Amino acid sequence: MKKFILLLFTVTCMSAFSGCGKNETVMKPEKMDMEIAVPDNNWEVIADDESSYIISEGANMISCSVTEISPDDPVKLPSTEEELLSSLGESVAAISEISDFSYEDWPEEKTQSLFYKQTINDGTSVSVIICKDTITDNTRTTASATLIDADESTIAEIQKTIDEL
Repeated sequence: MKKFILLLFTVTCMSAFSGCGKNETVMKPEKMDMEIAVPDNNWEVIADDESSYIISEGANMISCSVTEISPDDPVKLPSTEEELLSSLGESVAAISEISDFSYEDWPEEKTQSLFYKQTINDGTSVSVIICKDTITDNTRTTASATLIDADESTIAEIQKTIDEL
């Protein structure tokens, strides 16, 4: 009986404190099947239609889009950090640092996926772009966050959200 009471007390305490310090809000587009967890409830919907969902909080923004690609004009995502930097252009690449880069290709499923975090420091502000781009058959799904002078906690939470989409 003592073990049961101790176990019940422990479970009660754990569940009471499990949400402490977290003010996470989950945003759900009306016309797209996804959920986006953001650090607080200050995010506002900018666009919500069949092919895009954009939310913002101050200068920070998260956008998700789904587009159809012509089978006659296939798209190849950058498969290396060098290809990605090259695609950004010389001036942006010069002030960018790419981290958490991953590229996967599953030819049998006609799917390729790119995920990266890009930090841009122009000397006046630090912007972090977190992007996940997936192409399956002729459908491209892109989720991207642009965070301006965000703290590490916000960056980590948004990075997790984008990576899980």
